[in-house]
Amino acid sequence: MNRVDKFKRARSIRKRYMLSVALFFLVMVTGVIITDYSLNSLLKDEKGLNIIQVKSVDNILEVWFMNNRFYINTKYIARDYRNFKNYISDFFHFQ
Repeated sequence: MNRVDKFKRARSIRKRYMLSVALFFLVMVTGVIITDYSLNSLLKDEKGLNIIQVKSVDNILEVWFMNNRFYINTKYIARDYRNFKNYISDFFHFQ
C-alpha cells in the first residue's frame, strides 16, 4: 500500500468515526427530548418541553435547566452592550 492510499484510508476512517460520534449525540439528544415531552404529557397534561425553560421577569432572565434555576440580570448585559457599541462607533468614527 503506497502513501496516498494509506492517507486516503485514514481520512475515510476518521470521517466514519466523526459521523458515528455525531449520530450517537443526535440519538441521545433526540431520546432526551422525546422522554421529556412524553413525561410532561403524561404527568402534567402539558404539550411541550420542560428540560429548558426561559422566563423574563423585569430585568431578570430566569433560566431553568433540569429543575435548576439560573438568574441572569439583563440590566448589566444591556449596559455592556451599549458601552461596547459606543466604543466601536468612537473607534471607527461613526455618527
